[in-house]
Amino acid sequence: MEGSDDSKVYRQLRKKVEEMRQGGVNPYPNSFKREHLTERVHRDMAGKSAEEVEGTGTTYTVAGRLMAIRNFGKAAFCHIEDSSGRIQIFVQKDQIGEESFALFRQWDVGDIVGVTGKAFITRTGELTLQCQTIE
Repeated sequence: MEGSDDSKVYRQLRKKVEEMRQGGVNPYPNSFKREHLTERVHRDMAGKSAEEVEGTGTTYTVAGRLMAIRNFGKAAFCHIEDSSGRIQIFVQKDQIGEESFALFRQWDVGDIVGVTGKAFITRTGELTLQCQTIE
């Protein structure tokens, strides 16, 4: 089905992978080591106030499938999901650096990502990881 929507999507994905390779980026790295499940973050922070969550200073390293992306220019809120659940992440250009942020902007829903960050509670009350690194 040469003209199908599926073929168009696959062509776009192959083009993106080739562009990443030409830019010197491995589109399928295998070096990230997850240390925590998202359920662990939720369990550790359950019942804590926003101040208590930020006060823990605990760093988590999670990995999962990118389920949603909401871009705001130099920042984005995303949801990632692993086998234990889902968590929101906050990606900020100033926090992760220009190079990592440019790479992040190429990713799509469905990609597998790894994140290291500290927990905080947003103004809307959602437990979130502030990304320090993202792969």
